[in-house]
Order: sequence, then structure tokens, then C-alpha cells
Amino acid sequence: MIFGGTAFQTAVLAIITSRCNWELEAQKASKHVKKWAVVH
Repeated sequence: MIFGGTAFQTAVLAIITSRCNWELEAQKASKHVKKWAVVH
């Protein structure tokens, strides 16, 4: 039962990871970092 749940969770995570547009996510993250970065 535990192993079945682990396998299911791993499969769901793999599907979500493979469908994500990582370039877009990186651009959004960079935008947030630049917004809050303090430049001296």
C-alpha cells in the first residue's frame, strides 16, 4: 500500500514536471528576484 502511494506520487510529479514550461518559469523567477533585489 505504501509503495503504491509512493509510485503514484512519483508518477504525478513526473507528469507535472514534464508539462511545465521551464523557460517561462525561469523568466518569471528572474523578474521577481530583480524586483526585490537591492542594488547598492
